[in-house]
Amino acid sequence: MRALAALLLGTLLIPTTLPAQRSGGTLVQPMERPPSFCIRGRPLPGCQWFPLAEIAVSTRLADRNRFEDTPRFYVSGEIGALYNVSARSAVGGGVYLGGDDDGWRLGIRPRYRYWVADGWSLDVAAGVLLAGELDLFEGTWPAFTAQVGVGWQDLVAVTTQVEVIETTQGTWTNWYLGLQAASYAALVAAPIAWLIAILSVPKD
Repeated sequence: MRALAALLLGTLLIPTTLPAQRSGGTLVQPMERPPSFCIRGRPLPGCQWFPLAEIAVSTRLADRNRFEDTPRFYVSGEIGALYNVSARSAVGGGVYLGGDDDGWRLGIRPRYRYWVADGWSLDVAAGVLLAGELDLFEGTWPAFTAQVGVGWQDLVAVTTQVEVIETTQGTWTNWYLGLQAASYAALVAAPIAWLIAILSVPKD
């Protein structure tokens, strides 16, 4: 009786102890779930979701209804999260804050990320500026904001963005081109970015 019990127990344990089994002549590996969370974004199966933490320093490429001596440097940041819906695509969004010595803007931007290859990604975001303060004009909120960026390893990116704000002097449209740091790199870049912003403020 004891020998029979031991034989049955051993039979039950075999499937759980073998690293892989063959089914129909094909080696079947146990299913592995991707990590549910990563600090630095990666496509599946690297992780399921990850935080969106970015800071950028941009320069104004073109503007309308502006004076020549207005500031050309713009510091912006975004906090949120992205979720990998497939091996190539992630969706999410964040809260956006930008400012220069002409004022500040606050908004939200949904985002789509396409994982290209070898750590490269393409981000497209568009949303609304919900509030702000402009020194030159009186802005009307909400306003429009959008961004397109090409990033590497969720650490650095080149971005271009636009803001379209209705003001008392007409439509204020600004185009920006900038460098962006994300994840771990954003922690290092944040104090540098704000130092650039402070130094770019004209002295009276």
